Amino acid sequence: MPSSAHLLKCPRCSSPLAPEASCPACGLAPSVDGVMDFVAGSRTTKLDDLDYDAFYDVSPERADRDFATVKRLLGERLPASLGNAIEIGCGTGGFTVGALRGLALENAVLTDISPRMLRRCRRRLQEVGVLGKQNTVFATYSGNEDCFAEAAYDCCFGSAVVHHILDDDGFFRSVARWLKPGGRAFFVEPSARCHWALVLTTADVAAILLARDADPD
Repeated sequence: MPSSAHLLKCPRCSSPLAPEASCPACGLAPSVDGVMDFVAGSRTTKLDDLDYDAFYDVSPERADRDFATVKRLLGERLPASLGNAIEIGCGTGGFTVGALRGLALENAVLTDISPRMLRRCRRRLQEVGVLGKQNTVFATYSGNEDCFAEAAYDCCFGSAVVHHILDDDGFFRSVARWLKPGGRAFFVEPSARCHWALVLTTADVAAILLARDADPD
């Protein structure tokens, strides 16, 4: 377990996790195959059932472009150098690669609801040569686990993830607790136009299916 263990805490008893990735107070040992699995199967994602990289056109080149756009829009509000950062919903690293290439970090905590996604992300970071640039921890998180230390992070970010979290108010309150005084947070989300198009498309599909079969099941 890298030295970033101090950025995590035990979701069961809130004690800081030891460097060997276990809780010295209650004995919880969430590390599984190099991933801190705090979700532990209590929630899953349908995204595991598809070829995520092909479906979302994930590539290092696109990651660099997407992060460059965000960095340009944020300007001076995003320092070039940060100490500790946490990414929510990193998936297979579609945005992560650009962020780790574009920011100087000491510690990075990369999260997703899916351990499978995190293992893919780890392989991608290894392939592009950015995994060793900073201490990196991979941890499962569904938006509900109390597993991150408070006032410990300089930056929290995510791409296309907040709309998956049901209690977004509670989530943002958590983000505020994780950040140090003066810490930064940014999230990139699909626009309202995109969501409206999805709603209309879903309604059309539902109408066609119901016309073929009156049984809603």
